Amino acid sequence: MSGSLLIPACTFLRVFDTTPEQEVLTLPELTAALRRFEIKMETASKIEREVARIKHARQQLADGKPVRGKFMGKLSKVEAEAKKRGADPRAVVQEAAEQLITDAYKSAKRDLRLWSPALYRPGADKRGSDNVTHVSCLVLDYDDGTPIAEASTTWSTFFHLVYTTWSHTAEHARFRVVMPLAFSVPAEDWAAVWSWAEERAHFTIDPSMKSPAATYALPAVPHRDWPREAYARPGAILDPVDEGILARRTSLDLEPHRPRNGEPSAIRGEDPDKDYVDHQDPDALYFVDEPWELEMEWEAPEELVAAVKGGVHGAGTGAGTSASTRTDAEVEAAAEADAAAAADSDSDSDSDSDSDSDSDSDSDSDSDSDSDSDSDSDS
Repeated sequence: MSGSLLIPACTFLRVFDTTPEQEVLTLPELTAALRRFEIKMETASKIEREVARIKHARQQLADGKPVRGKFMGKLSKVEAEAKKRGADPRAVVQEAAEQLITDAYKSAKRDLRLWSPALYRPGADKRGSDNVTHVSCLVLDYDDGTPIAEASTTWSTFFHLVYTTWSHTAEHARFRVVMPLAFSVPAEDWAAVWSWAEERAHFTIDPSMKSPAATYALPAVPHRDWPREAYARPGAILDPVDEGILARRTSLDLEPHRPRNGEPSAIRGEDPDKDYVDHQDPDALYFVDEPWELEMEWEAPEELVAAVKGGVHGAGTGAGTSASTRTDAEVEAAAEADAAAAADSDSDSDSDSDSDSDSDSDSDSDSDSDSDSDSDSDS
């Protein structure tokens, strides 16, 4: 896999699991993984039942009914304490009920599978920064209501992935921005990378996720129609040395691999017992994980010329990686422009200049190819 960006990551099947399942992914694999949402209808149903019980207990207490059940008991205790200190019991009970509902929704996270862009020491069987040697991605949590488009614009210089989290709603965006790094950063240098990101994001990211061992829930939704977003956007692969954050690069001897025990890959969403939905993005990126072979002599079919003439926009890469991308909209725009140019050329040409036109066309084609090659290698 020489020339490809390789991304160490690990997963935990449950929140309380301590042993990391280490994997190494390619950039296209990571991109596909973070747009695959696990559908957790059972978890959602459990939460809704819990919320309904809390609301029922609150109403029963307000109606003066006998205290029964866990939630009514908690709210009754809060009401009694409010009366003792002269506070408005109704307002206090309402606040306590809302907190119980919030806690019920948060409890869903215990059922979510986790991932981390961390590389653990060989044989490590305990989660935590002490066992992490390197970090492969910068992952930023946005849960303060920052619009997704605004955060994406902040990081538009760099190739980045975005996916919404379990708590995301149409009214309040909650999501993550994931930026693969040109090289895995040693754990002892991670604080500098995090501080740089925090300042660039104007301190809108969750500071509790600054640890090299930070874990994140894999994409999941309560049901198939739940609001969600997931996409990749082109840019240079973030290189901490190029950005002046670190003074040295590290090189690891990595090969792509899946879980060593033969189990389905959790981060890739391969569990046959789970239900998934792949989010479709109209501006999706299409990857070519090896450098373009532009020196090969071949003649493109006429029907493909309009679609590919002008090259493919490359997602910026580092450490020798090539990740070429182009959106459907860009392909259509390029095709229209090429068609218009061809029409103009035909109208201006005559039979006496056919030879010259052919020569110019060949020269332009070579120039376009050279330009694409530079773009891919420089990014």
